[in-house]
Amino acid sequence: MRRSGWRFSRELGQNFLIDPNTLDKIVAAAGLERDDVILEIGAGIGTLTVELAPAVARVVTVEVDIRLAPILAETLAPYDNVTLIMKDAMDFTQRDTGEIKPNKLVANLPYGVAAPVILRVFALFPEVKSMLVMVQREIADRLTGRPGTKDYSAFTVKAAYYCRAERAMSVSRNAFTPAPNVDSAVIRLVRHKEPPVLTDRERLFALIAAGFSQRRKRLANAVGAAMPAGGKEAVDEALRRIGLSENVRAEVLTLDDFGRLAGELGKYWNPRPQKG
Repeated sequence: MRRSGWRFSRELGQNFLIDPNTLDKIVAAAGLERDDVILEIGAGIGTLTVELAPAVARVVTVEVDIRLAPILAETLAPYDNVTLIMKDAMDFTQRDTGEIKPNKLVANLPYGVAAPVILRVFALFPEVKSMLVMVQREIADRLTGRPGTKDYSAFTVKAAYYCRAERAMSVSRNAFTPAPNVDSAVIRLVRHKEPPVLTDRERLFALIAAGFSQRRKRLANAVGAAMPAGGKEAVDEALRRIGLSENVRAEVLTLDDFGRLAGELGKYWNPRPQKG
């Protein structure tokens, strides 16, 4: 980094994981197998990449900061099984990996985009069956949040559609350079074999987003505002049919509740597709 004259970007929220013990624990917790193909989002300076590469068949690592290209070229030169893609993770798709099909994601995710990246990878890469991700503690709390708590959010419910989440470990701020102003955690996400809710995903996600857009309001008011005329009344009726109170708020509904409600509202509402 000194030789290249590289400087941290505050806009990109760059905090690189450099503690060897933490890196070892992450690799151990990832449950890697020799034939795994790993996707890593946020290569940074390659500290995690070089720990993953010797243990698996291939690593596809993605980095948005083009200024890091010469550093990564030097760091990753000894590993012929690493594919580096310089691109924004929010624009990254299967077209970028071509015939390479990652089956696991292991990453110190850029904290500013961790939530949408998790949903995006699950949506666009069906072969990815599990993730082990470093995220800020707030995101970890939301991933493991329970209905009726402050951590329960639209992201919680959408993630639950794709996977089961569990905490793997906490990580000290001192494991990074520079040390971030937030605490971090490593979360394991295991994709469901089948979606736990059998309803149209686009309608389901639109319903979740609308419900949490005004989480302190009645669900019927919040969702009804996003529907055509008569939407609130349609939501009230749908809630009665599935045995929920008309005064219920989004923050107490389970994924199953949202799924049943989305099914009931199908004939009234065909929202535009949602990202993630």
